Amino acid sequence: MQLRQPKAFGVLDHHDRRGGDVDADFDHGGGDQKADFVGGELRHHAVLLGTLHLAMDQADAITEPLDRSMLASLAALVAHATTSFETYDYARALDATERFFWGFCDDYLELVKGRAYAGSDSARAALTAALDTLLRLFAPHMPFVTEEVWSWWRDGSVHTAAWPAPGEVAPAQAALPAGASPGTPSPGTPSLAAASLAAASGAIAAIRGAKSGARVSMRAPVRALVVTARRDHLDAVLAVLPDVQAAGRVEHTELRPDDRAEPAYQVTL
Repeated sequence: MQLRQPKAFGVLDHHDRRGGDVDADFDHGGGDQKADFVGGELRHHAVLLGTLHLAMDQADAITEPLDRSMLASLAALVAHATTSFETYDYARALDATERFFWGFCDDYLELVKGRAYAGSDSARAALTAALDTLLRLFAPHMPFVTEEVWSWWRDGSVHTAAWPAPGEVAPAQAALPAGASPGTPSPGTPSLAAASLAAASGAIAAIRGAKSGARVSMRAPVRALVVTARRDHLDAVLAVLPDVQAAGRVEHTELRPDDRAEPAYQVTL
């Protein structure tokens, strides 16, 4: 039996717009595969935080460039999603939130987990702030899984919690302008931290690609990583180099200044 339900009941498909209807096959209970993936990752993130025994709301502890950069991008996402909701463009809000979330899972979690498990207050506080904010951003689209995960570590309901504001998410020095695209530092941003996550993501993606191409374990050591780029990009890499080296198991890193438009990465296994 094919029924139709309003989009607000489930997760919007990023190809659809505003308040159109979607087909739901309740007989087979298939649901939305993308929603299942997001829900699974949210649960995994919450379990990770539980194993770390995090203290709540320690914004002052967030001092590391990578953590501040992630929160700067998250604050830009909050501004973007808020504007989208105010103009009734729910699909645009969800699409931006999902894009941030998958980058967060693929790159930031991989880069920060070593510090988090080692007891870094900055890493743990940033992870706490990110989960708290992402649950509130996803709540209008995924009401049930966000309520479940919220109940594991917060009192009350996520649906009565205040909508996040950019200023509460990011340290003032690292926050991106409201019009900036989430995950992309904008020209003129005063803080080096704003570019750090993008620089770290590029490096760790190159390392993963090299290991995948060589068909070796992601835990395999990297003998050398050479980054050739403009000075500002190298400065951003340098700020997060310990996280890149730990996540990629890099033994030696060389940073080579060059005027090329896009950075180049040479990985030696």
